[in-house]
Amino acid sequence: MKQNGMATAALVMGLIAIISTFSTGMGFIFGALGIIFALLSRRERTMEKMALAGLILSIIGTVASIVTITFSAIMLYKNPDLITETMEQFYEIYGYENTDDLFGNFGETDDYNLGFDFENTPNDGGFKL
Repeated sequence: MKQNGMATAALVMGLIAIISTFSTGMGFIFGALGIIFALLSRRERTMEKMALAGLILSIIGTVASIVTITFSAIMLYKNPDLITETMEQFYEIYGYENTDDLFGNFGETDDYNLGFDFENTPNDGGFKL
């Protein structure tokens, strides 16, 4: 039996959807692609087992991602200080006092510009080296 590339893509997208839901919360993008690939892989009325598995995983990833994003939005709405508290815990753990320390004290040094002279670049809408 010949392998269907769309079925394989659906399965891969479904797996990525589930993994990315719990790591980045962006699983709905991969889940939507997996659903599309699974539906495009159908031959006549039947769907391969791999495409069906991809479809199921993609649906699970999409729903889980939407639930995760919704739950996060509700938590932030009900407790707006949550971000501040999280950042304070981050600073405690990693020892940063303010965000400037994360990037090497911008404003006090020119090390971040990598040798480009941005102040004397003509403002013609393009970037020239």
